[in-house]
Amino acid sequence: MKHIQIKSAIFSALFILLSPGCKKILEEQPRSIYEPGFFKTEKGVQGGITSQYAHLRFIFGQPYYYSTLENGTDEYTYAQSADANFKDMDLTGVGSITPSSSRSDVLWGAAFSNINTASGIIENASEVGISAALIAEASGFPCFLITSF
Repeated sequence: MKHIQIKSAIFSALFILLSPGCKKILEEQPRSIYEPGFFKTEKGVQGGITSQYAHLRFIFGQPYYYSTLENGTDEYTYAQSADANFKDMDLTGVGSITPSSSRSDVLWGAAFSNINTASGIIENASEVGISAALIAEASGFPCFLITSF
């Protein structure tokens, strides 16, 4: 019985080593990131404007945004089991907002990529024939993001 297992293991190893593999090389077409050449086409600029609105959920759809706006008001305050996220943003003097303790980096991390996308749209939109209204829409987007914090 052991002799059969050894033969089958040797046969399996030889089959794996000698069987032909895939010869084709995968051609990469990035779809989840924007590279600078993408904005040099009308489709790219339109996609960038659409992504500006799609990424709003990463800013306004998370608790850190609401924590920044609501903590320390009459509606919210920290409680017994609150951590530094609540106490720092409460602004009652219990905590202090520092780079190591607050999570404002989450908001800026989400907003920075949108500001970068807006810059790509503004630089290339007039060259590909996008209307002035859409360029103005992209131009106002970084200001909207910065003033909403």
